[in-house]
Amino acid sequence: MPPGRPKLYHTQEEKLSANRSKSNNYYARNKAKIITARRRMREKASRNSGGEVVEVVQPLVPKRSELEIAMDHLPRVSARYDRLLNDQSLHSYLTNLCEQYAARHDDDDLHAASHVFHVELIKIEKIMRAVAKYQHLVLNLDGVTERWKQWEALRLKLRALSMEIEEIDCEACMGPGQMVIDFRNKALRFQKM
Repeated sequence: MPPGRPKLYHTQEEKLSANRSKSNNYYARNKAKIITARRRMREKASRNSGGEVVEVVQPLVPKRSELEIAMDHLPRVSARYDRLLNDQSLHSYLTNLCEQYAARHDDDDLHAASHVFHVELIKIEKIMRAVAKYQHLVLNLDGVTERWKQWEALRLKLRALSMEIEEIDCEACMGPGQMVIDFRNKALRFQKM
């Protein structure tokens, strides 16, 4: 059984019927407010035109579904991931982090050195929360489809990056000097791949 809750509506007609029902319920609850707002708009338009009643026509903006909106966020969140890596490969990005750590480690400031990894992990966590939010939304609205798989691919890339940084951070905590030596000898896990 696929993860997530089962779909509520299996056909387009069922979805339209449910949306129509929600709209009718909303109108029934807020009928007085809606009528008052429309009346005010017509009165305002008639005052501006010199006394004759003019019908105000709102431009029709096609309504977009939550699913479309969620999928519109995919390129933006993916761009955040690319900006985090500075448009480098994963290997180059991790190498730069280790070089920053090694430069600070040489100064005997271990707290500042490990800070390099913690700052990056915080940035990754923020992006991962956004991915989780939209991935869950897509899963609930569409199930496990190609759309969900696109979000899953990004989530897996972020998870792999996070795991590599945590691995390096653990190496640094267990033996700060040894981690620098291993990095310079290209003995860290990401350098062996």
